[in-house]
Amino acid sequence: EYVRNTLQPWIVNFEQELNVKLFTDHETAEGHYVKFNIDSELRGDSKTQAEYLKILQEIGALNRNEIRSLIERNPIEYGDKFMSSLNYVFLDFMEEYQRLKAGGALKGGDKKDEG
Repeated sequence: EYVRNTLQPWIVNFEQELNVKLFTDHETAEGHYVKFNIDSELRGDSKTQAEYLKILQEIGALNRNEIRSLIERNPIEYGDKFMSSLNYVFLDFMEEYQRLKAGGALKGGDKKDEG
């Protein structure tokens, strides 16, 4: 609440002022901008932060080394690989995925392709 209602309005004003005064129109068009990082103010307790980071890893938004960097830990071997749950499958691939899991066997109601 403190961040949202007290700090955020000031931070937005500072960002806008700095963006206008520091960058030319060309630099702004190229994507340059100032943005304050207030993540440390929004961290919350350790359990909440751990749940948040776990979700970001599970959906493939962050890899393990990115998470370790956020919590100020050294990178680990293979930590740059992104992970995602096998439970997330596009619906149009689900039937094919299930067949592959079953070793390619036809399921009940499926017709054998006789072409």
